[in-house]
Amino acid sequence: MKRSETAAFLVGLVVLGEIVGYGSTAFKVGALGLAVAVLLASPLFWKWWWQPRYVLTPDELVVETRRGRRVIPLEAIAPAYDLPFLYRIDGRETPLPVSDAFLDALEEQLARRSNRRR
Repeated sequence: MKRSETAAFLVGLVVLGEIVGYGSTAFKVGALGLAVAVLLASPLFWKWWWQPRYVLTPDELVVETRRGRRVIPLEAIAPAYDLPFLYRIDGRETPLPVSDAFLDALEEQLARRSNRRR
């Protein structure tokens, strides 16, 4: 997602620079507006394009997108502790763009599973 945001911003800068000129005040204001627009629009575009759906079951997390369905056992998920929405899934830090209520439910199930194993 970061790469696509950067690419969209750079393409927008080139187009804006060719239209109004690179040294003008309009270019500087337009660049700032473009940056804000790209940062605000990219999560909405991502949600519209991939149509992600997250389902939490007692034993697994199911992630459905346009690419397909991925079933992740809860044993393979651990908090990354960097940010509240980052989790270590199969050894990789993965962001979960879900609601706080969903994250709370996931944390509760992970805590229950770790207590069961002891």
